[in-house]
Amino acid sequence: MIDLKVMLVEDDTVLRERLSSILSREIKELKSYSDASAAIADFKEYDPDLIITDIKMPNMTGLEMISVMKKDAPDIPVIIASAFNDTNLFLDAIKLKVDNFIIKPVDVDELLKIISGIAEKINLNKELLEKNTLLNQYKHIVDLSSYITVTDKKGNITYANDKFCALSGYDCEEIIGSPHNIVRHPDVDKSFFKEMWQTILDRKVWQGVVKNRKKDGTSYYVDTTISPIFDSSGEIKEFISIKKDITDMILNRLQLERDIITDRLTDLPNRMSLQTALKNPHRNTQIMLLDIDRFKDINMLFGIHFGDNVLMYFAQTMQKLSPSKDFEFFRIAADEFIVLYKGNEQNALEKYAGDLKHYIHSYPFTFQDISFEIDFTSVIVSCKESHCTSLENLQRVMEEAKHKRKPINVYESIEDNDKTYKYNFTWTQKIKKAISENRLELFYQPIYDVEKECITKYESLIRLIEPDGTVVTPEFFLKVAKLSRSYRDLTKIVITQAFQKASETGFQFSINLSIEDLTDEDTISFLIEKIQEHDLKDKIIVEVLESEGIENFELIKSVFKRLKNAGFEIAIDDFGSGYSNFYYLASLSIDILKIDGSLIKNIVTDYSSRIIVQSIVMFARQLDIKCVAEFVSDKEIFDAVKELGVDLIQGYYIARPSRDIDLHPPQEP
Repeated sequence: MIDLKVMLVEDDTVLRERLSSILSREIKELKSYSDASAAIADFKEYDPDLIITDIKMPNMTGLEMISVMKKDAPDIPVIIASAFNDTNLFLDAIKLKVDNFIIKPVDVDELLKIISGIAEKINLNKELLEKNTLLNQYKHIVDLSSYITVTDKKGNITYANDKFCALSGYDCEEIIGSPHNIVRHPDVDKSFFKEMWQTILDRKVWQGVVKNRKKDGTSYYVDTTISPIFDSSGEIKEFISIKKDITDMILNRLQLERDIITDRLTDLPNRMSLQTALKNPHRNTQIMLLDIDRFKDINMLFGIHFGDNVLMYFAQTMQKLSPSKDFEFFRIAADEFIVLYKGNEQNALEKYAGDLKHYIHSYPFTFQDISFEIDFTSVIVSCKESHCTSLENLQRVMEEAKHKRKPINVYESIEDNDKTYKYNFTWTQKIKKAISENRLELFYQPIYDVEKECITKYESLIRLIEPDGTVVTPEFFLKVAKLSRSYRDLTKIVITQAFQKASETGFQFSINLSIEDLTDEDTISFLIEKIQEHDLKDKIIVEVLESEGIENFELIKSVFKRLKNAGFEIAIDDFGSGYSNFYYLASLSIDILKIDGSLIKNIVTDYSSRIIVQSIVMFARQLDIKCVAEFVSDKEIFDAVKELGVDLIQGYYIARPSRDIDLHPPQEP
């Protein structure tokens, strides 16, 4: 029994009664309605967990009804039962965040499967709420184990827990009512507390290490967080200070003092040293945060030892290019560096960042005679009124800057690191040698045109040819190539060979580009130059994976527009493999959709795959977009996709990828 309250809205009496009869045996509570108005009137009182409705109903459509209900319950799940024969209604449903569709006539088993999935999601959310409650209780326990004081706006202590009293050596009666400077150590400069008070009175949280003095005169160190507490009108009422005793750590002086202010790997001052440097910044001080791009991937592919060498190269290069003593350098995290400039030149850091970027591109990092492309993102901020922005703010801006630039790369876990590092180095060398020996070439897989009943296009697929003639597919070397300086060369090889073959044969050829290619101005310029050089307008198709940055909509839209204007056709590959955004797709100038092979392979045996493919084809036809079925491996799949109305077919049933192009291919596959 599915533990849900379900509202069924269906004007078809026969279908409504049939569904009510079946679902009421499987679902804890079900109410059915013959029209939208009655459902709306009962919506708040009934308070359902799920709505099942048709799109088209008299008087008020299902979508209009959903729009009204979502004003009160914006996150309520909705299942639409429809034939999907109206594209505008389909798009409207997507905009209403309706993500569950069932094709009429309704497959009850499929409907129950969707309802079960929704029930699991609702139960999961309830479990998460319970876990959050537990976490709050855990937080309370942690608070009890910390050293806590509360002060009024003047700094007088109004509360101190027993742990703090014991740490300070004072009785609680001596602490309460006293100014907090009762534990202040005379070694700490007054400017330290001035900055602290400026921060918390500015309604911000202050964090830092404080040296205090006990009643008996001995010193202790606490890692302290101070936060303002606000009253109901938003005014500061008091301050709470939560402390952690770190005296034992601080008192290991000789080595720890160096660790506190210096990064061991690069020998640069570290985060703590930076905080000291920022206490009294020069009025013209500028600060720059630099973050090495894709550093996690570098560590995963080539090992931590390799990553350490990258960091040392970067730190040494930063210092080497320092124009004057007005520049100070810090390493504050794994791949994050800070440059402080205290001179009078307004654009000094901007110019320095440009020079640094130019240098590392001209003299790349080299390891074991192999050059690797390293880049960075930087954020520059001027300090205002002798106060610099916090590192947390800089890091937040950095994350935003990186997100706008390109998506975050996902890396997979590796069981045998040593073998993997060796594998990656080996393939980096192989790629470099294959390029120098011209052993990278294209294989071509034909694409069958259903209407013309013949092959009209070919997909260009790169292969690496070993010295013994072994053909290697890109899954063995492409990811490694993307992190070395070889990837751009591989892309240009694909472009050059595909354009040459198109010129010789007259067929259309597609090439696969990644998000790195689409955001590389040199690659885009090379593409446009080649199509003009060979006069191949409408002969080259650019394929992009659905997952390759399509969510970066504005950037992709701009690049697609340039390519379309130059004469390219645009294809989205593996469509339907993940979250397929029909709304964005409808806004892009797409010529071809290549349906994900996992759907095509199962289309004969899997009803859900068939329905998804049918929906994609219907949607694409309304937008005048051609559909390609990939991974067609036998006649049964071939006949099935033809029946569903795809325009083009590709797979081993048509032909395997080959070096050669048949200038007179057979009319039938």
